[in-house]
Amino acid sequence: MIASGLSGAIGGAVIFAGLWMTTALPLGPSDRVISLFTSAPPVSFEALHGGAIVAALVGFFAGSLCGAVYELLQD
Repeated sequence: MIASGLSGAIGGAVIFAGLWMTTALPLGPSDRVISLFTSAPPVSFEALHGGAIVAALVGFFAGSLCGAVYELLQD
């Protein structure tokens, strides 16, 4: 279950960082996606730092929940 949580946390942070890098592109994701995770200006490094932490926490929770459900279904 911990491994699932850590996988979710790393995945969440990496996906958020990828989205943050594309905010400067004209066809990149909307700034609203970044603002789901942070209140900092979307193109700032503060948004990257704070948003990645929040995305990692959400990913850890989601990964742990999936791992717990998987363990319950193995019986």
